[in-house]
Amino acid sequence: MIYLKPNSKRWQKKMLARGVLVLLVLAILFALNIYPPDFLRRPLVSLATPFWQIQDWGANLLKTIFTPFADKNKLSKENTALKTELERKKLVLMALEDLAVENQELKELGGRKLQGTFILAAILSRPPVSAYDTLIIDVGSNEGIAVGDIAAVQENSVVGEVSSVAKNSAVISLYSTPDRETPVAVGIERAAAPARGRGGGNFEIRLPKGVTVETGDVIVLPSINHRLLGLVSKIETGPNDPFQTILFSLPTNLNTLRFIMVLKK
Repeated sequence: MIYLKPNSKRWQKKMLARGVLVLLVLAILFALNIYPPDFLRRPLVSLATPFWQIQDWGANLLKTIFTPFADKNKLSKENTALKTELERKKLVLMALEDLAVENQELKELGGRKLQGTFILAAILSRPPVSAYDTLIIDVGSNEGIAVGDIAAVQENSVVGEVSSVAKNSAVISLYSTPDRETPVAVGIERAAAPARGRGGGNFEIRLPKGVTVETGDVIVLPSINHRLLGLVSKIETGPNDPFQTILFSLPTNLNTLRFIMVLKK
């Protein structure tokens, strides 16, 4: 077994103390934005380099150890979000398919035309470039667009109405415009109520507690077309409140939408 001599131990303690002192001086200088003169800078940096290397090594070691756990946690959250979005899209698709069948049956019974007239338009601007909860499209009166025409992402899924028209452009006001009220039918019972816009594609409806509504129920415009406006996402109520608040949003992401259908009324 090898033993260090007392002198060797004292020498190590002195070197350690000097190293700590150098680091302390450097920290104070940099904190005060005071830089040592050139003839001192190089030896000071040489002395501090081993300590910085140890610090970097430790940081890299911790990163190597914990990064896989962080990545796993991130992937888990992303996976959950994707599953939720997929389930939502499945519900929307099922609702659209059911509405399409129902619309066709009703139109056949009433002798109406099975296909509506629509014009495909490109979206020129959206919030925040255009006014809040509005879209500007590249077709106007020259193509037969008129105020009141319905804007849809599919024939049975609507988002708003044309509010003003120019020759080669038009403005679409979303149904979700704050405080705008749109007549809708809710759920299997087709309960009639106004949907109040909350902005950004979001809505709320107030219904008596006695009306049966469940998460995922469809909300449509009350016409023979039964066009989808959204799906119930949340139901809020209080113990002393005779009403329930139904929350829902448009079933499409307007930020990624490039084209829109304008349906003639």
